[in-house]
Amino acid sequence: MSAALVAAVLMGCLGFLVRKTGADAAVVAFFRFAIGFVLMSCVVLYYCRKKQEKVGFSPSSFFSGISIGLCILFYFFALQNTSIGLAAFVMYLGPVFAIIGEAVMRRRLPGVREWLIIVLAFSGFVMISSLGDAEGLNKGTLYALLSGIFYGGYILINRFIPGQITLPVRVFWQFLAAVCAIGLVLLCTGCSFAGVATGWPYVLTIGVVQGFAVLLLTGYAIKHLSAIEYGALSYAEPLVALLLGIVLYDESMTTIQIVGIMLIVAGMVVQCLPEKREKKTK
Repeated sequence: MSAALVAAVLMGCLGFLVRKTGADAAVVAFFRFAIGFVLMSCVVLYYCRKKQEKVGFSPSSFFSGISIGLCILFYFFALQNTSIGLAAFVMYLGPVFAIIGEAVMRRRLPGVREWLIIVLAFSGFVMISSLGDAEGLNKGTLYALLSGIFYGGYILINRFIPGQITLPVRVFWQFLAAVCAIGLVLLCTGCSFAGVATGWPYVLTIGVVQGFAVLLLTGYAIKHLSAIEYGALSYAEPLVALLLGIVLYDESMTTIQIVGIMLIVAGMVVQCLPEKREKKTK
């Protein structure tokens, strides 16, 4: 439980560190995964030698890595164009997109509980992004929404990763795929690496702590907690991001946006509640 909470709090600090780097969002995202990949390669090398296992290619792990890479990339873009709190809460619409994606793939309509989560989440999104205003749907909001969509894809694809693929090997391919995806974006856009020279302490912290350490803490937490317990604790991340934005950057929220956050939190609570299973009659 402590590991999950620490991981969520550290991830909540990510927005503050990204802004402190002063570098291009895509460059920071690249180094986050590149540093994590180097460290994870060392872990996998040690693990495979000890267990005498091979690092077999996992297509599902690779595609989930592309999804999480693009999720973080668009999240960083959002942080540079909108408030930290809004970017974090919109990104956490990811589980809702996963619910919708799963329903489409299984060719079935969502159940009552799932519809409740969807309605609460998107009603909250409409309020916190102030879509009723002429300037409400800005570039930052769109980036945050794309981040949430790719986060949902990451969650959904993870469910198709074979159980025999161990956590270190899975994460290894995810890091590699994320580096490849973001590296391709850098090549296509020609982003400058100039800002990294002055903000390297923050970039290094993001790679080692928010990239590598958080993933290990998350893996440990998932192993020792139920999905419901882990899900509830992970939602500390957007709350920490919101508080940091208010305290450090004086990012004020309107009454409508506060109500929107409450609706999203309500959707999170419903997601974390255990589903009631009907008793089978003989």
